[in-house]
Amino acid sequence: MPVIQTIFQTLRRIHVVIWRTAYRFYCNAHAGTRVPSNTRIAPTAKLELETGGSVRFGSGCQLTNYSVISPYGGKVELADRVYLGHYSIIYGHGGVTIGEDTMIAAHVVIVAMSHGIDDPNTPIAKQPITKKGIKIGRDCWIGSGVKILDGVEIGDGCVIGAGAVVIENLPPRSIAVGMPAKMIRQRGLSKGASLVQR
Repeated sequence: MPVIQTIFQTLRRIHVVIWRTAYRFYCNAHAGTRVPSNTRIAPTAKLELETGGSVRFGSGCQLTNYSVISPYGGKVELADRVYLGHYSIIYGHGGVTIGEDTMIAAHVVIVAMSHGIDDPNTPIAKQPITKKGIKIGRDCWIGSGVKILDGVEIGDGCVIGAGAVVIENLPPRSIAVGMPAKMIRQRGLSKGASLVQR
């Protein structure tokens, strides 16, 4: 039995290597898209390049199972060693950039667009959309279930608590929680120290 198990494990590893190599070549055939050989894309993760736009990865990025990146005509850029957790989604209409060493936990949604809602007589789906884009700095930790909406810039070194909804810019080293997300303190400061004014 251990011999059969070893054989199956070896075959599975070979299958994953072949799949990753083939998928990388497929992605790199799209204009503007770059997937380095050391980017690890899980078999159930997906780059929806048929939506238009491009996705570029730095060195050593990881996309875990069931994560999705859909550029929708925009440019999604992940710097070196960005981690995208299970079931997370990035919609890149207005462009999304994520700095190096940033960790994005499971079920995070990053949406670089918004539907117009001003005309009550026109279906929302037919109203103009805005595409301001989203920038996330380096060395950030985005907690599980966070939502980051269009037009937001998150500074380097920020920590966003699980379940937060980010609708405003956050300065570097912010620790932010809540719906909408509010900075409760900055990393490196004692709890009693004053916060940077936004």
